Amino acid sequence: MFRLSPMSKTIPPSCPEPEIGPKYWRSLNQLADTPEFRQWVEREFPSGASELSDPVTRRHFVKIMSASFLLAGFGLSGCRRPEEKILPFGKAPENYIHGAPQFFATAMPTRGGAIPLVVKSNDGRPTKIEGNALHPDCNGASDHYAQASILNVYDPDRAMRFVRNGNIVKREAALDFLGELSKKSQADGGQGLCFLLERSSSPSRARLRKLIGDKFPKARWFAYEPVDFDVHRQAASVAFGKSARPYFKFDEAKVIVSLDCDFIGGEEDAYLHIRRFTKGRKIEKPTDTVNRLYAVEALFTLTGANADHRLRLPSSAVEQAVKLLGTKISWQFAPEVGPLQLDDEKASEWISKCAEDLLKNRGRSLVIAGHRQPQAVHLMVHAINAALGNIGKTVVFLDAPEAKEETIADLAQALNSGQVGTLLILGGNPVYNAPADLNWAQTLRKAKAIVRLGYYEDETAEFCDWHLPLAHYLESWGDARTADGTLVPVQPLIEPLFGGISELEVLARIGGLEKVKPYDIVRETYGDIAGDGEDNWKRFLHDGFLPGSSAKPVEVQFNASAAATVIGAAKPVVASTKDTLEVVFHRDYKVDDGRYNNNGWLQELPDPITKLVWENVILLSPKTAKDLRLDVRNNENNKLYVPLVRIEFEGREIVGPVWVQPGQADNVVGLALGYGRQKTGRVGRGSGYDAYRLRTTKALHFAGGAKLTPTGRTHQLATTQ
Repeated sequence: MFRLSPMSKTIPPSCPEPEIGPKYWRSLNQLADTPEFRQWVEREFPSGASELSDPVTRRHFVKIMSASFLLAGFGLSGCRRPEEKILPFGKAPENYIHGAPQFFATAMPTRGGAIPLVVKSNDGRPTKIEGNALHPDCNGASDHYAQASILNVYDPDRAMRFVRNGNIVKREAALDFLGELSKKSQADGGQGLCFLLERSSSPSRARLRKLIGDKFPKARWFAYEPVDFDVHRQAASVAFGKSARPYFKFDEAKVIVSLDCDFIGGEEDAYLHIRRFTKGRKIEKPTDTVNRLYAVEALFTLTGANADHRLRLPSSAVEQAVKLLGTKISWQFAPEVGPLQLDDEKASEWISKCAEDLLKNRGRSLVIAGHRQPQAVHLMVHAINAALGNIGKTVVFLDAPEAKEETIADLAQALNSGQVGTLLILGGNPVYNAPADLNWAQTLRKAKAIVRLGYYEDETAEFCDWHLPLAHYLESWGDARTADGTLVPVQPLIEPLFGGISELEVLARIGGLEKVKPYDIVRETYGDIAGDGEDNWKRFLHDGFLPGSSAKPVEVQFNASAAATVIGAAKPVVASTKDTLEVVFHRDYKVDDGRYNNNGWLQELPDPITKLVWENVILLSPKTAKDLRLDVRNNENNKLYVPLVRIEFEGREIVGPVWVQPGQADNVVGLALGYGRQKTGRVGRGSGYDAYRLRTTKALHFAGGAKLTPTGRTHQLATTQ
């Protein structure tokens, strides 16, 4: 071979035959479709370069796997361990073995709590998440959101830069701006300074908020969650006259009545409820009995699928069902609470049988309402549990800090009246998910300056003067309390990949506090709660929780008169028909309220009820679909074509595909939140319709009066069955 004359590379001619058989990637760069690969193809094989010019659809494999490549280590040579925990590899940690995984305890913050976790780390890079089996109330459980959240760390579409008026600035410039804002607020006491927050159980955030409130007494605080579980605390505070929240013991209940409450799937802390509920269904000896579950619901949910007895009712009719149930068990309300009957005779009989079972299991039963139901229904549920003697047994109440934040509607009013100078949006995406009647995109710009801390440069980022990249919870220090009140650490496994900043640091810098590093803030909060001590702190981080820090149950006494006032003021919803449908807005099993819209793992996860992937649908019962003459065609090879329909409600409309769901209440339309994003990452872009366009401040969860009309077009869905 060495004696052969030099040969120049020749380009093989294109094959005239059609391409058949398997195709192979030339490299991972080809799969990722990087600019470098395109240049290489054009340079080496110009005749085949045109093959890469076809547009890439959202279902392309790269959109699911782009973050997975980063997770596997491609292009991640810049990963750094948290500075507070790492020793330089010139002097390797004791017993460190290259390639051997390490495990660290942390927690994933949720709206009102946290999920205690143990995270696997390979060479300083988090790779797998599991529940913390040492936690006294977790038993190693987690949920699919926690499992998939690790993919968000490596999301190539996340916010990576500090932006001012559309221009990239250095991190130092953004921090200097926060310092200047702090000095200005000190001079005027925070006049015109407003904060819009998501809900959090973090003691450190609560402490910083109090310090800032004392320093800037004129500053105003607002909280908004598109899917808000705080109604449980709000109702308990009214019913018992003290700020408390319920803690449900499903394993202690022999009879459970779920009123529009998907505690197995769509409610908060479902991962705990599942374990407790299934514990009541295990038989260890012949004399054991299993619990019984009664479910009243409009949509067909995971809880309804596991119910022994299930009643289909529109969400608006649940209130009347609760009133009828209360009269059957002889509760203490006077007749002024309203009519006590259901139009459906079979439904009334079903309620009577349910009441009989509850009465036979006084003190061993549990009645629970879901977050979509109004406060009046929750108050009636507390009355029923009190009458049955369940309080203190199957449901206990834990002390909860009183929420002093105002609502997003209050903030909109302040913006429209010119009372907001600087608005700081810490998390959330209100331009996308705020109630439609607030016209948030226009209302937001009435603030003189808008600073936003966000994980994506999304719909809200477009309208902000400053945008700061938010660090992932696996990249930042923090703390939280779990469902039982136990203090848990949120400790990072890696330095922020793209220089993100945490909510605690932003608050500390705005407050002009001496300690601005999240580690120092969390350490100081821990000292206030548990006392100083390096060994205790290390044990706290090692175990992932503080022993003995759970909330103590409080003694409560039901206040019937206070509850009756709220119940009497409740306004009934118009009964639904096929011409005036009831719309129900529900949390999506996969993308939540839209916060996981760009997570490929969750987008590919089949919905546990419909088995659909990649988008949301307009849910109808078989009878309602038949009455509206809607036809679903399922051809061979799973080519499922469904009608596209238009939903009109209060002058607004959306268009989406229909899905016929057995088990759903008639004349009810189910609309999943979290899709139809206009500005998101490559995975979630263009996926589904936007149900938030129909959602208003007076109809956050359900409302009557919607109209459905076919468009005459069809749409193909992707389903796993």
